[in-house]
Amino acid sequence: SRNTLETFLLHPPWHLFWWYNILPRFFWCTGNILSVLASVLRIRPIFSMTPTLIMCAGTTLTSLCLVIGGLVAFADNVNHLGIECLVRSVQWIFWLVTLYRQGPWLFYYLCIFCCMDFGSWWSLMYWYYRDPFATSPPETAIG
Repeated sequence: SRNTLETFLLHPPWHLFWWYNILPRFFWCTGNILSVLASVLRIRPIFSMTPTLIMCAGTTLTSLCLVIGGLVAFADNVNHLGIECLVRSVQWIFWLVTLYRQGPWLFYYLCIFCCMDFGSWWSLMYWYYRDPFATSPPETAIG
């Protein structure tokens, strides 16, 4: 039919899906679980790391996966996903700084991180949908 808009759901390649969705969440959850286990059981699993450093290691791997995923997406000419990965990695790097530099400024760092998280998500939604409060499609549609 003429003069109608057709939309297609485009699936990203699997390696981009892994770099953006699977690996960051895996490392973040693993770092948090190992941190809790190390603090509750009073054990120092690897290289006598404190629970805070274990959480920082998980956050470092999370932000590293997002940076690598962004660079791989740019190499595959999927520029929108590359920009999204790099924008999200900036706030994860700031979260790493927040976790590492604990002290009296921790509350302010958390507030700045929350503002960065909301601001990056709103800017991406505005760039994608021209509405900063739009919701993205569910991730379960990827298959």
